[in-house]
Amino acid sequence: MGAETSYMLDEARNNPKLQRGMYDRAVDNKDKQWCFIACRWLNQWMAYTDGSSKQRPGPIDNSELFVFGSVLQSDMHRRKDYYCINPRRWNMLYTWYGGGPRIVRQRGCIYAPPNSLMPQYRSWSTRMKNKGHRPSDILEAIKTNFKAQYAYMAETGIERPLEIPTEECVETTIATRIARDNVESYEDALFYIAYLTDEQMDEWFEQNPSIEFIKYVTDAERPLSDLMLQWMEGHGYKPFWKWMLSMVKKTASWAHLVSTYEPHLFDDYVLREAVRVGNAVAVECLLQDPRVDGNNDKAWQIALAMQNESITALLNDWSPQQPTESVPDESLPVYEE
Repeated sequence: MGAETSYMLDEARNNPKLQRGMYDRAVDNKDKQWCFIACRWLNQWMAYTDGSSKQRPGPIDNSELFVFGSVLQSDMHRRKDYYCINPRRWNMLYTWYGGGPRIVRQRGCIYAPPNSLMPQYRSWSTRMKNKGHRPSDILEAIKTNFKAQYAYMAETGIERPLEIPTEECVETTIATRIARDNVESYEDALFYIAYLTDEQMDEWFEQNPSIEFIKYVTDAERPLSDLMLQWMEGHGYKPFWKWMLSMVKKTASWAHLVSTYEPHLFDDYVLREAVRVGNAVAVECLLQDPRVDGNNDKAWQIALAMQNESITALLNDWSPQQPTESVPDESLPVYEE
């Protein structure tokens, strides 16, 4: 039980202030395991030990976390339904109050594999990593699958041993992440560009992804731009620029996009699309690039048809610049409408 002796624990048994002090100091987790405790019970204990309540709680009651037997509720959330504490703190509370049942995992999520399944999980996880799946997706697939298994047991009233999911569950998890558009970090941005297939990326862009992604697409200090360019060489050119034109309005962002992502390809497709959607900021930045042709017939036809005076004025004011590096026209692919 760490540094706590039997004498110290006995001395604190009926002293809430002493209990709280010992609990707060027990922050280390040498066992690298986690115990789970119902929010309702721990909140009662917190109130008792901080003096806001004089009612001493009864035995630890984790029964509300279960449907029956060892079948967990399938829709619980951390800090709403349960808290995650280290074994040292659990042992203290159990010594003072008793109760249970004790729930232990090697991850800080109640839906992580039980310790009895960890050898099987490690072997499966290694196979998934060797196939290119990310650890975060593997663990998320496990949690999602275990929730589904718990829900099925609750519905049928029959308890069964948990089973490690198949690789298809990891793929389902990835598809779910695409639908939810969870771009919250540089790692997530790398995931979308380097990990997903061209078809999945097309689908993601068509769903109008988060503006958070622009932080990483336009960051010259990160290697993401090269990855994005490699992906665009496949099927991603059109959905990429359509999304940029609909979401990005800042001049600084467009200046970086124009200089980084070769917008002159496909018969100045980006200029034509910028005129079509009326993104004047994009049009202005594009026309400042010597590779872009402001006399593009299709762009002019679109501008005149849209009757957008500001964009027509930008096109009218354009004059060709000397390219920094000449590229033969026949080398440029032509995007067919």
